[in-house]
Amino acid sequence: FFYFVVTSGGGGHVQSLIIGAVLVILGIQVVLGSFFGLALAKNRQLIEDVIYSQRRQRFESAWPLAEASQVSAAASETTATEEEVSPVLPQE
Repeated sequence: FFYFVVTSGGGGHVQSLIIGAVLVILGIQVVLGSFFGLALAKNRQLIEDVIYSQRRQRFESAWPLAEASQVSAAASETTATEEEVSPVLPQE
């Protein structure tokens, strides 16, 4: 556009300037939207990791109480397998 303004007065090229400006603005919005999407995805992943860690801590803190009763039951029954004695993490 600026080339045409200098060389021929720019008549008839204002539409190109407007279309170019609109496309540049749309391009910037797409890039910003992609950064926003990446930030949301990483945030979701971090929250899932925190929730998993909290559940694991809660389960492991309750494990010593359950371990004593399961170990005594396993000692009384010689046919107890490791699956019956070992804990399973809760699934959602």
